[in-house]
Amino acid sequence: MELNKRLASTTYLLEFKQGMDIEQIAEQSCYHVKSVQRIVRNFSRRKSYKRRKGAGRPQKLTQTQKTQITNKIRSQPWLSCRDLANQIGGSISPETIRRYLKSLDYAFKFPTKKPKLTKKNQEDRLKWALKHKEFDFSNVVFADEASFWLNGHVQKMLIKKGEEYLAETLAHPAKVHVWGHITGDGYLTLETFHTNLTAKVLVSIMKSCLTRGMNRSYGKGGWILAYDKDPKHTAEDTVKYLRQANVRFLLIYLPER
Repeated sequence: MELNKRLASTTYLLEFKQGMDIEQIAEQSCYHVKSVQRIVRNFSRRKSYKRRKGAGRPQKLTQTQKTQITNKIRSQPWLSCRDLANQIGGSISPETIRRYLKSLDYAFKFPTKKPKLTKKNQEDRLKWALKHKEFDFSNVVFADEASFWLNGHVQKMLIKKGEEYLAETLAHPAKVHVWGHITGDGYLTLETFHTNLTAKVLVSIMKSCLTRGMNRSYGKGGWILAYDKDPKHTAEDTVKYLRQANVRFLLIYLPER
């Protein structure tokens, strides 16, 4: 890149000395007129085509402010760019801080709460995806359950690229269970419950808010239920009910983390 700039600058200078106008040089080289003017001007003054060190717009952040920002996010990584701007004061905007942190490879995201997938799990998931690459998912209904901990909220924080931050949580916080399903056209249904999800509880939820509605939308036997290989999903009671209801089901490979 530097060599290309040097060759281009030398060409402009030679053509200018041969009597060509700056406008002609800019038109032939597809460069802006002001760029050619700057190169010729710098060489005539300083015998160099390079920019003078320190030229250009001064940085908005001083070295002291940069140090303050990095010290604060190391001790309080959950602070947003707006919070940092308010604490540092002055005329520094959140966008200026955001650009500076981006140059340091920081991103505002959730910390890691569970181990990453192993290499084998990644390969198994990829095999499943490739196997079903041509599968028609237009009549597939995806279903799963989740739990929301009331006192275990983990917020986003500034984490540097390549680093990992583990958030401490309570061992047994209060929680609410949710089971839901979503169709290809975006139809979503959620059902909350407070007891542990067993196969019998799952069957009762499916009877009340899944099979009846999906049979009306797709027709009996005209849709497929997709879920992972959780023991509750593959339990005898669950499979027996789905077969009696004439529901086809597709097991999605989601290995344990």
